[in-house]
Amino acid sequence: MPALNLRLLVVTGDLVEGTITAKLLERMDPGVRALRTSATHPLPSTREMAGAIVAAALDERLPSGHTVVVGRP
Repeated sequence: MPALNLRLLVVTGDLVEGTITAKLLERMDPGVRALRTSATHPLPSTREMAGAIVAAALDERLPSGHTVVVGRP
């Protein structure tokens, strides 16, 4: 895709707080959110995910194929 000056970047996160996925998982398995959350590794919010997506898109130093992980390491 270099000829078109396009890059493919992936921004991913564990479980995103406030999404339907988090709510459905909690309904299926009560306590799953608590297991994935701690004081040192809180679940990322939708705002944090959106910020990471924008930051990745604007960071011209990131090569095509780069993956950005938001939240838990």
